[in-house]
Amino acid sequence: MAPKVSVIIPTYNSARFVADAIDSVLVQDYPNKEVIVVDDGSTDNTAELIANYDQQVKLIRQENAGPAAARNNGVRASTGELVAFLDSDDFWLPGKLVAQVAYLEHHPDTALVFHDWDVSMSETEKDKTLRADIKRLRHRHTKPDLATCMDGWLYNELLFDSIMTTISVMMRRSLFDQLGGFDESLPQGQDYDMWLRASRETRIAKLCDKLAVISKRQGSISTTLRPVNYRARILERTLDRWGGKGPDGRITPEWQTNHSLMTYWLEFGYLHAFRGGDRDVAMRAFLQAMKYEPWQLKIWLNLARTFATRFILGSEGASRKRS
Repeated sequence: MAPKVSVIIPTYNSARFVADAIDSVLVQDYPNKEVIVVDDGSTDNTAELIANYDQQVKLIRQENAGPAAARNNGVRASTGELVAFLDSDDFWLPGKLVAQVAYLEHHPDTALVFHDWDVSMSETEKDKTLRADIKRLRHRHTKPDLATCMDGWLYNELLFDSIMTTISVMMRRSLFDQLGGFDESLPQGQDYDMWLRASRETRIAKLCDKLAVISKRQGSISTTLRPVNYRARILERTLDRWGGKGPDGRITPEWQTNHSLMTYWLEFGYLHAFRGGDRDVAMRAFLQAMKYEPWQLKIWLNLARTFATRFILGSEGASRKRS
């Protein structure tokens, strides 16, 4: 029998979109699959909507604990030897499961495969058309395209970027268990942390086909600003643990990883300084960036601009109080 695939869909107040995500799984022409939706403490009618799927979907409800905990709980409740992930406001395209299962069956030395993806702004005409096509594509049989854009030990590539998105990943359950799942202590970046750890244990392959769509909601970027730069912290933690040498012996020079960290801190500081964040957090971020590449003029200029803006606004606030 073909290997069983467990599809894990965490959701939180996504009743407007989750049906499209579920339908995009159910119309996949790979038969041996289970769909597990983990409701992460939703306060809308998500649970009632999912109940309409009867036995096609297993629903797990939990107190709000974030996507990492939801995905981990979903995998614990699963029975498949392969695991794939889908977010509740995104969806898959036909042929995804067939292609990824076929690749893993033909490459027993690889425990994780991902693919390319498309991005669509949610509720634009493009997004609505793609969503409307989901059910029409039911039972469409596709020949799997197993052409890869990259494969091998990708630890060194991941030191510069996450390179994969969660909804594109299929992995062996044995690897997930070996890694201990997603790190629930991380409010952001749990996926990046997971792929870095996975890249120490297995070869990874990327299929060239675009087999999923990420729907971005307008205005959502401003909600992602946090006081901690998790992307940089995860990379720093990884380098402290393993350094720049990959399992295949390739070595990424320290100056290259320092440049990545400088960029992460500079971008984080810029968002806080000039995109509605906390200027104190921004100044600390610029100082962190300076630690990696102190000669970068743009760091000094952003730090000076942020300090001046903070000083001027602080002075104006003090004047208003005196008056």
